[in-house]
Amino acid sequence: MNWLAARFFWLAHLLSIIYSLTGWLLAPPYLYIHPIFIVLTKLQWDLFGFCILTEMQQKFMPERDSENPLHYTGELLRKLGLDWTNEEVDIILTRGIFLLLLISITRIAIINV
Repeated sequence: MNWLAARFFWLAHLLSIIYSLTGWLLAPPYLYIHPIFIVLTKLQWDLFGFCILTEMQQKFMPERDSENPLHYTGELLRKLGLDWTNEEVDIILTRGIFLLLLISITRIAIINV
């Protein structure tokens, strides 16, 4: 049962990353939800100091090494062959999320002109 819950949070994480990266390409109303989603994502990172989905996935994976905590995006990038540290991934995520927010808001402004 824990494996199923961990897989659920892994899938939720993957879907949130896909929406974060491509939400600005979608038609309204999904386009209008995108900047709100991006802001809420960044807000929960800053308020809690971690990603809620990563923490829930970690909770259901007791076999994980507690000295090497799960970093979902870092592990995903490592699987793609990019060997970045968790600190580098955090910097890239922060810059990337602001860029996606800017793109999304710009597209909304262009559509509504």
